[in-house]
Amino acid sequence: MVIDLFTNHSKKDLKYFLLHSYLLSIIAYFIHSLFSHNSFFVNILDSRINIDLSEVIQVSIIGFLLGVVLSYLINYKILYNLAAKIKLSKKFGDGEVWESIISNNEVSWVTIRDNKSKLTYLGKILHFSDVPGKRELALTEVDVFTEDSDYLYSQQLIYFDFVVGENLVIEIGNSYNINEEVENDA
Repeated sequence: MVIDLFTNHSKKDLKYFLLHSYLLSIIAYFIHSLFSHNSFFVNILDSRINIDLSEVIQVSIIGFLLGVVLSYLINYKILYNLAAKIKLSKKFGDGEVWESIISNNEVSWVTIRDNKSKLTYLGKILHFSDVPGKRELALTEVDVFTEDSDYLYSQQLIYFDFVVGENLVIEIGNSYNINEEVENDA
């Protein structure tokens, strides 16, 4: 549940959730057995031993911390980066390219070209979501232009709600003032 809460990923079937929960609980009990005199693996085979509530609480805390550590490893793609360094894989992660790019901490400014309305939006990313089949994006400090790059107006916050595959082009990169560049070249 901690990993589901703190990471962006596509929702898995119940069987995968249960399998991952089972595997992580075994790992949590294994970690607990390294630091205690009780061995979960021995106790589970002996039906005469009662369940120790303090052990369950300790293992739950270990499970929570394990979830936090795994969330960190997943969010910062540490295992994927390690696999790429040793040429084990070229995969960038479980998420889509959208999630990988938009959640990158180095990305702050985007240009959205809406081919339907013929408007262009330049703004700083505030929030985004990754709901299956749908995207949401909130931009701040937004400048709105025509498709011919004529300035229309500025807005403090604009919320975008669009379906995956809509005819939008999203350009990602640093913002700069084209007028300053022209003046510097002169």
